[in-house]
Amino acid sequence: MKHRIAIDLTRRFFQRVTRGYVITGTWRLDQSPPEPCLVVTLPYRAISFERTTPCVVPLRSAHIWAGTSRKDHEHVAEMCGEFLAALGERFSGPAAIQLALAVHDHIPDLLMIPPYSGEREVVGEVTRTGPDGKVHEDTIMERI
Repeated sequence: MKHRIAIDLTRRFFQRVTRGYVITGTWRLDQSPPEPCLVVTLPYRAISFERTTPCVVPLRSAHIWAGTSRKDHEHVAEMCGEFLAALGERFSGPAAIQLALAVHDHIPDLLMIPPYSGEREVVGEVTRTGPDGKVHEDTIMERI
């Protein structure tokens, strides 16, 4: 069975560790056009295919995480419970609050994520001499 890549954490706009969580600004590649999103993971767990359940906050639901109504707060509390379970963490009030604040703190960053471009740009060149004495030239690419 062929898997379609939904999220590629190597293609990210930013990544920060805050309040005990890794918050990555990236794109949902299974959407057309790719949609900016925040992905929440844990800093002390290795990310691997089929073992990691990413917790995703898509741009279209960012208003809920930044919301001020009681209904928004109830929805965020429910999502925090689901996120903590998906991350393999035990639910607690303090853990849910830290998670909600970590996401909330990055809503402005989510809004700044540009449209997805799969293009890459050369940002540098490297010349190295191998153990056999041969000179190798490589380029350093960055996705733009």
